[in-house]
Amino acid sequence: MNIAINGCSIHYEIIGTGRPVLCLHGFPEDHEVMLHCIEPAFSALDGYQRIYLDLPGMGKSTPSEAIQTADDMLAIIQAFIQQVIKNEPFLLVGQSYGGYLSLGLTLVDQEKVDGLFLLCPCVKADRQHRTLPEKQLRERPQFLVEETEAAAFSDFMEMAVIANERTWTSYKKDILPGLLRADEGFVTNYQANGYELSFESAFNTVGFDKPVTFLTGRQDDCVGYQDAFALVPAFSRATFLVVDNAGHNLQIEQPVLFQETFKKWLTHVNESKEKGTEV
Repeated sequence: MNIAINGCSIHYEIIGTGRPVLCLHGFPEDHEVMLHCIEPAFSALDGYQRIYLDLPGMGKSTPSEAIQTADDMLAIIQAFIQQVIKNEPFLLVGQSYGGYLSLGLTLVDQEKVDGLFLLCPCVKADRQHRTLPEKQLRERPQFLVEETEAAAFSDFMEMAVIANERTWTSYKKDILPGLLRADEGFVTNYQANGYELSFESAFNTVGFDKPVTFLTGRQDDCVGYQDAFALVPAFSRATFLVVDNAGHNLQIEQPVLFQETFKKWLTHVNESKEKGTEV
């Protein structure tokens, strides 16, 4: 499906019915990175409407001159919510830069967000200001790669902590297609000139009192985990996990743990609602 917002054509996919779950992918991937890791968690669950969108300039969504900054990007997401989810409360799931935008959305519209799940979230847009561990490769590849896949494999290895045939296959299926679909001109300009929200410094003032899970990788040398941990005091009901043997692509390096953690978050949200707490 596609919807027009501020000159952009926003592509999105909806699976299931019930409580909305809005899923925001990283940069510059597309919605498939979220769909492939999240859908297995809902295989035996009913009552959830999963909403996966491609951010402008990524996947099948086209950008417009209306998007120059992260504030503009957030405004597109807010307009999307108004048109698709309307006034209904929703759960919010953000991965990497999608986690960054989710933090921004939670700060400005937290009354609409019933729960927040952050997968390896970007917390500081400027890489020079991030607290990052040194690059580590815990499992080295023991397989051959086709010559035609050399460039993609090099990109895979830049993020890899567990580099085996399974994670390489998952990368090619879940992550690489979105990277290849990105609008290179838009992505380059946006990252250079508009990647940071104007109110990033206010993330630690959110005062969010609904269930939140931070799931981070101990060896994530892209966004790290320590900057995310520093935000925990701003979330009174936060669960924070830092996972060993996992980098920025934690969901493909530790898929079982990801599934268990995501399902536990859903349970936490539902239990809170049943007990009558505000979620």
